[in-house]
Amino acid sequence: MRVLLTGGTGFIGREIQRQLLASGHEVRAVVRRPDRIPKTAGLEAVAGDFSVDTEPSAWKERLEGIDAVVNAVGIIRERGASTFDTVQRKTPIALFDACAESGVRRVVQVSAMGASPDHGQPFLATKGVADEHLASLQLDSVILRPSLVVGADGESARLFRGLAALPVVPIPGDGSYRFNPLHVEDVGKAACVALEMETMPTGAFDLGGAQQVSLEGMLLALRQWLGERASGPTLSIPLALMALPAWFGDLTGIGPIDSAQLSMLKDGAAADTAPFEAAFGFVPRGLDALLAEQPPTEAERWHARLAQLKVPMRLLIATIWLITPTVSLAQWDLGLELQLRSGVPEALAPLLLVSSCVLEYAIAIPLLIGRWVRAAGWVQIGLMCFFTVFLSVTQSELWLDPFGPLSKNLPLIAATLGMIALEDRR
Repeated sequence: MRVLLTGGTGFIGREIQRQLLASGHEVRAVVRRPDRIPKTAGLEAVAGDFSVDTEPSAWKERLEGIDAVVNAVGIIRERGASTFDTVQRKTPIALFDACAESGVRRVVQVSAMGASPDHGQPFLATKGVADEHLASLQLDSVILRPSLVVGADGESARLFRGLAALPVVPIPGDGSYRFNPLHVEDVGKAACVALEMETMPTGAFDLGGAQQVSLEGMLLALRQWLGERASGPTLSIPLALMALPAWFGDLTGIGPIDSAQLSMLKDGAAADTAPFEAAFGFVPRGLDALLAEQPPTEAERWHARLAQLKVPMRLLIATIWLITPTVSLAQWDLGLELQLRSGVPEALAPLLLVSSCVLEYAIAIPLLIGRWVRAAGWVQIGLMCFFTVFLSVTQSELWLDPFGPLSKNLPLIAATLGMIALEDRR
């Protein structure tokens, strides 16, 4: 079977692609940058962009020679032109209409549990509109609505592992929100089973693991799985207090959570999965079974312990680069005096002081917005090394200063190296 797969570079899409290829199917993957896709037997990468290709005509050529379509595209946050309305409603509808016009009968849509056109959250509302439109077409279509999907590369799974590894486990609200966690492999299996059935079990199916757990129960189970003290202390975080980091996520697009994700967390993702099990003939594994099957690697333990330091470390380092020039400008005379003591000509001292302050503000900006962090980190290390050496030569007595203005550069350099190591390459 020749399958057109969208979202093949995403968490769920990668697994679907792997299983399709392992089963002997040919996959035409629609991706933004085909040149970045490794050459693989049975895999063809073609260019496409869900933030742009909003008309059926954009999909006609890509559907030539295709027997079935799997749409696994989804975003958890909007970025620029990649909005919920475009990526999860307009473009999927255009793709589904193109399938109907091109005679491609089999379509699998990976949606989300709770998706509904009437939902108050745009993420679930736009998914729901696309689902409803697909169901209205004369196609053999399956809509999979998974609960919380876990796996080594899953964003949600990484977040929950990180929370579970903290010395005190934070529990949002009362922690009673219910989920049916399932592994990404079982989502991939469901998509492949649907395509390979002689008669597809058309309709929408909630998809979840065999075990329903509360958020608190899941975090404590992950804590024990990671080898941390299972009975370690927990701390209930009032939902009103969680609104603060959610607001920060809305404002900046960074951080572990935003308002939409917080709302969906409170809603939970638990439902009756019996219809799926009856139609597809298998029961996705529950959380306990998954954790027992896959002991944590050392890398997973390290990542869980360090993950929650990523944003705080970056923002704290940014704070240093904001405070230092602010203090220098506020105490102008002292700043000039320090430069003169270092041998800077009096005529150049004001210009150098202002220039250095502007530079420090400038290199703090990438850390605040979460972009070009690695490059900014290396610039910061270069500056710290330069100033440490320069001041060691010109004002060596600063090493003996009780406030340690030079000695503090050493742990700050180490912290900056840690920040760089935690950042993705982009």
